[in-house]
Amino acid sequence: MAAEAAVTKYNNDVRAGNVDAVLSDVKDLRFQNADQVKANVQSMMQHGQQGFQCQILGAKKIDETHVLVTIQFTNNAMRSPAVEDVPVVYENGKWTLVFEDNLKYQHNHAKIRIVNKGGMN
Repeated sequence: MAAEAAVTKYNNDVRAGNVDAVLSDVKDLRFQNADQVKANVQSMMQHGQQGFQCQILGAKKIDETHVLVTIQFTNNAMRSPAVEDVPVVYENGKWTLVFEDNLKYQHNHAKIRIVNKGGMN
């Protein structure tokens, strides 16, 4: 599934420390401009990259442009792995992880939520 491939790409890009690729992998709604997003990703790379790993545990297709991927996240700073359902959306010709402030899950300073579309919350 292409959405799962986007999560795998994100994992590989974070592990490689490739800031520009990570910026391409995500849509970060927590910040007002691209400079703020980039500064956040650079900070994440400095503080959360060591031992970073996300393992896909499953995926649920919501519709043609929305997939909920269940991921187990770990890094050296975490006491135990975190499992979260991560929304991945198809926009502008590619699959992208969406980050926003108002969810319970926090990993490397990023919270992830489902984009509200067609009654999804």
